[in-house]
Formats: sequence, structure tokens, C-alpha cells
Amino acid sequence: MKKIFFLLFSFYLLNTTLLIAQKPATILMITPSTNFYKKDIVVLKNYFQKHHNTVLIASTKLKPLKDKTGQIIRPDLLFDCVSPNDFDILVIIGGTGSEEYWTNHQVFKIIRDMKQQNKIICAQGLSVLVLGKAGILKDKKITAIPSLKYDLKKFGCTYIEENIMEDGNIITSKSSQNSLLFAKCIQEKFKENQK
Repeated sequence: MKKIFFLLFSFYLLNTTLLIAQKPATILMITPSTNFYKKDIVVLKNYFQKHHNTVLIASTKLKPLKDKTGQIIRPDLLFDCVSPNDFDILVIIGGTGSEEYWTNHQVFKIIRDMKQQNKIICAQGLSVLVLGKAGILKDKKITAIPSLKYDLKKFGCTYIEENIMEDGNIITSKSSQNSLLFAKCIQEKFKENQK
């Protein structure tokens, strides 16, 4: 009986030590104010929170945002209130609404500051283009929706026909259909960077 108790207690201590050693991430998710799907955000957010990460959502508006199906998402902060120093990971949500980032200099600044701090920067679908417009894709391998292939090449990157592409601390996803795989890849990259 003492052996079983000792083994269980040892197992508990080992798991507790491993949990303490793995620092959770603070993740900033940028979402469009229109033309997005809540499910895309929820899949990513739930996965990250399941792994004990803190997730905050930023947008151009603080009011509740309606997705294409009428579902509501509530941003936590505005773009201009974001301090990249407070985050380990940036995830930019795609969808046709992500076109609003393409000329948003606040978003460009967040991306550039996080790149300068060697943080993980992720984008999916149409939002991958904003990484090029922010000037961080030169000599990187990326993926995105195929219709962006030629636009992205203008930024000096190489388009690869894959669902997920990781190049250094930049992770791109072809579309939101790969959200769970995208989340897993981001989480693994964060763990790898903690070693």
C-alpha cells in the first residue's frame, strides 16, 4: 500500500513540476469587425485556453461584433490599446472581413513590433496578406488561400501549397478549415520556443 501511495505521489509531483515548467502563453487574436465566422475564433480560443493560455481578442470596435451568421463575439480591447510587450503570440483571423487590416497602420505596427521582439506571428486565409503589407514576409515560406498566391509573391516570399506552413516564428494557414491543426501547430511552436 505504501508503494502505491509513493508511486501516485511521485507521479503527482512530476506532473505538477511539468505544469509549472511550461509557462502558458498570452495570445492576442485580432479579428475583423465584420465578415468573419465566430466558430473560427472559438475553435482557436478554446484550444488555447484548454492549454492554460490567456487569450485576448482585439478589433477596431469594442462593441459586440456580429459574424456572418449573426453570432456575437465581444472584443477585449481595441488595436490602439495593444502593447505587443504583453503578448507571446499574435493570431490574425481571416475571412473576407480581414481586408480591413490591409491598410490598418495600427495592425502593421503590432505585427512589426512583435516581429522585432521575435514573437510568434500567425495568420490564416486572406489575413496572410497583411503580413506582407507589414513587411515581414521577405524570404519566408508561407501558405494562404490560392487566390493570394501572386499578390503574396510581391512581398518576396515563397507560396507553398500546404494547409499549414511554419517558417521560423511565422505560421500561416491556408484557411479556417484547418483551425484545429493551426492551433496545435501554434501551441507546439510556443512549447518549442520555451526550451
